[in-house]
Amino acid sequence: MDLRLASCNLGVLPEFLRTQAHLKCLDLSNNHIQGTVPKWTCAIGDGSLEFLNLSGNNFVDLERPIPYAPFLEALDLYSNNVQGEIPPQMEELRYLDLSSNGFTSINADIGDNLTSNSANFLEQHTWKKSLSLCNATYLEILDLDDNHFKGNIPDFLIAMTQHLGVLNARGSNLSGVIPYRLGKACVLETLDFNGNLLQGQIPRSVANCKEYKVLDLGKNQFNDTFPCELKSDKIILDLAFNHFNSEIIARLILNLTLMMARMNKSLTKPDDLHYGSIKEDYYQDELTVTFKGNDFVMEKILTIITSVNLSNNDFHGEITKELGKLNALTVLNLSHNSPLANIPSLLGHLSHLESLDLSCNALNGKIPRELAKLRTISTSTQLQSFNTSSYKGKLGLYDPPLTPKSRNRHALELTPPAYQEELH
Repeated sequence: MDLRLASCNLGVLPEFLRTQAHLKCLDLSNNHIQGTVPKWTCAIGDGSLEFLNLSGNNFVDLERPIPYAPFLEALDLYSNNVQGEIPPQMEELRYLDLSSNGFTSINADIGDNLTSNSANFLEQHTWKKSLSLCNATYLEILDLDDNHFKGNIPDFLIAMTQHLGVLNARGSNLSGVIPYRLGKACVLETLDFNGNLLQGQIPRSVANCKEYKVLDLGKNQFNDTFPCELKSDKIILDLAFNHFNSEIIARLILNLTLMMARMNKSLTKPDDLHYGSIKEDYYQDELTVTFKGNDFVMEKILTIITSVNLSNNDFHGEITKELGKLNALTVLNLSHNSPLANIPSLLGHLSHLESLDLSCNALNGKIPRELAKLRTISTSTQLQSFNTSSYKGKLGLYDPPLTPKSRNRHALELTPPAYQEELH
């Protein structure tokens, strides 16, 4: 039997739960329950409880010792205020979410206890040193998001990519370079190092992972070019806010053109990116994507979305017309770079494009009429939906819906408006 009491404005644990027999799934998430999680919660259902969700409450501690619960597979304590050490009994669960709490220490042998299909979420804690996870050979998901680590990416973390499907160390204060040890046995589908202090070149070994759905290396200090030959058919690629130069586009075009050709031959029905399944609950991968000028947290990432974000780098010169070959792109962001002179007409061939951002560049010349054919962005022709104010600050652009070339100079001193349109 399942009992779901999520978002019921509960302030205490209901006493009647003590006497519930044969209960397998109990969901008490997103209430206002305070205090200590009592030991008897693990004994609910006469020991038959398999799934216990206490996330989104105000628990501050766990009554110990935690009793043995032979059938308990999943425990979700996400977003509480629990402090102290993680009890070793928890490490034997298949699904364990302790993120957004205040745990300060972890059993050094955690890697020996994590079992097959375990999902261990350790995000938003304050551990000052790397975790001893070397022996967690069955771990599939490792989420270290928003920590306060110091130093380089440890080698053992890279070694774990032979069995990890997800490695998320987003915003975790990591520095140095990405180790050159990603082997050909890598099975990663998500690699997220966004928002760290990483620098230097991205190693060629990053391309050894053939199953990428998400590769997010944005908001770091990478420079030079992007040497990787990605082998995944569908991908969300974020390299924004780095120091890449224009050569990255040429390399990516060749690589992504081959990738998209494979994708067109193997289109499947839409699905969202997730891992595992326990009582209808699984690790749902999420990502922040700049889409139509705004940052959106995609809590469900559709596997048919193909996004390339190269904004806020050091590109210059013309926008290569080769971009028009990436006909499976859904999102393309080239905003906030050094001068990009023209808008190639071949961008109008991106028939699946839903968001094109060329804002805050030194564009000039004629607006290609082919862009009006991007009907996936709007129900009418794309350019007809904008008035002249949408193009303020776009140096040198002319032709409808703008004024003629000879009369467009008076608009040049105006700054672009806030993002309200779908094409900039």
